[in-house]
Amino acid sequence: MKKLLLLLQFFLLGALAFVMQQSDKVHKLEVQNYENRLIQVETRYLKEKEQRLQTELELAYTKRIVSDKDMLMQDFVTSEYAGEFDVSYYTAGVESTGKTPDDPFYGITASGDFVLEGYTAAADWAVFEPGTRLFIEGVGFRVVRDSGSAIKGNKLDIYVDDVDVAFANGRHMAKVYVLGGVD
Repeated sequence: MKKLLLLLQFFLLGALAFVMQQSDKVHKLEVQNYENRLIQVETRYLKEKEQRLQTELELAYTKRIVSDKDMLMQDFVTSEYAGEFDVSYYTAGVESTGKTPDDPFYGITASGDFVLEGYTAAADWAVFEPGTRLFIEGVGFRVVRDSGSAIKGNKLDIYVDDVDVAFANGRHMAKVYVLGGVD
């Protein structure tokens, strides 16, 4: 009988050890799953926060463009004719700048600003200094914020987001007017 009780006790201790080992495995798995879910939630939160900040930045730029265009319309009355310019179009992409999205200077102008469609123009800084506000016939109001190795003399390069738009617009001549003041 003692042997049977001892054997039963040994069996129960072994079973208890096995259950505890399995319980530890389940607990570790639950902790790992919880950590993975936490990482997913944090990653999603950070992505949403980054998107929100990008949207806020774009909205701020858009508001500035609208405000600037109102001022530019008033300044157009006192603008000065600069002449006929060869106008081309560029993007932030490798086909225009040689930069890829992983380049830290991708989308950054020579003046240090982000390129912005409807706002950024590249010019020879010996002709127009950075910040010069222009009215380009057939294009609209732009501000010189960039330069380029091929942009010399009476040439302008207009920033657009889409490479297809840049190619579709091609090159053309346009009358250019300098608006009062520097932005």
